[in-house]
Amino acid sequence: MRHPHRNTARSLHVAATAVAMMTISACGSTYVDDELLAESAAATSTTTAPPADTATSTPASTVAGDVAAAVTELRSLLDALSDAVVDDDADAAALLTNVDQLWAEIEPTLRADHPEALFPMEQAVLLATTSVERRRPADASKGALILRDLAATLIN
Repeated sequence: MRHPHRNTARSLHVAATAVAMMTISACGSTYVDDELLAESAAATSTTTAPPADTATSTPASTVAGDVAAAVTELRSLLDALSDAVVDDDADAAALLTNVDQLWAEIEPTLRADHPEALFPMEQAVLLATTSVERRRPADASKGALILRDLAATLIN
């Protein structure tokens, strides 16, 4: 005589184990190959021309072309953005506009002088955008952490 309950229990156990393994593996750390980043930056810089006019209004505390100042300013904007999204504040959209303006100003300099900083800065800006669009303050906080690490790299 077969035990149908035993087969069902075994199937459920296997399925639960598979789901648990996929969930745990999704939380693993991310590895970014520096060679691929360099290749991507080289390909992007040769195929995409930087904006011809960067005369948009920018935050007053940023000096055009100063990467360290831009990273610091962008990090403070993302910290404020995270708080604004948490509070469901209307200032979040204005802060995102400042982030976009700062990014437009500093991107040509990054492409020319600091291609290694291009990917992390772009990633932080994209996280700021999703933070506001999807009301996810943690995304802005992640962007700020990326910029903290970038600032440490640029200073050293």
